[in-house]
Amino acid sequence: MEQQLKEAWLEGTDWDFHIRQFTDPYRSTIAFANFLEHHALPRANDHVLDACCGMGGIAYYLANRFPSATLSGMELNPACVEKGREFMSNLEGATPALFQADIFSLDDDLAGKFDGVTCLASLSWFPNAEDPIRALASLNPQWIAISSLFTDSLVEAQIVT
Repeated sequence: MEQQLKEAWLEGTDWDFHIRQFTDPYRSTIAFANFLEHHALPRANDHVLDACCGMGGIAYYLANRFPSATLSGMELNPACVEKGREFMSNLEGATPALFQADIFSLDDDLAGKFDGVTCLASLSWFPNAEDPIRALASLNPQWIAISSLFTDSLVEAQIVT
């Protein structure tokens, strides 16, 4: 199942969907940033990982909305990472570092590197939400903020201040 998911994700990418996020951020992105801001996240000097970032449009928006934080983006699809880096090289403002990685095969050296992890609108593409959440939690961040669309998975959350 995991291999089939990878193959499906790597085959068809709607580039226009990703590019629009840079030029006209989606309402879900803005609402997610508002949610973070309401909870005083990210904090100054936080290093934040945006998991399953596609071309990095959400990470780019967050990096410019929260300039005191450092954003990185992680994406399975190497074509998304390459196109995102290329696209952002022509943009003004803060540019998050993008890297290619499989959420289920994360390098041990990533554990403890990020103060926070975000993941927006991606869990619905996985067979279940629990496995990717466990994978993100294995990075040992101080906080995780997740929102997803069209998922039937039960996700419980607790905000700790």
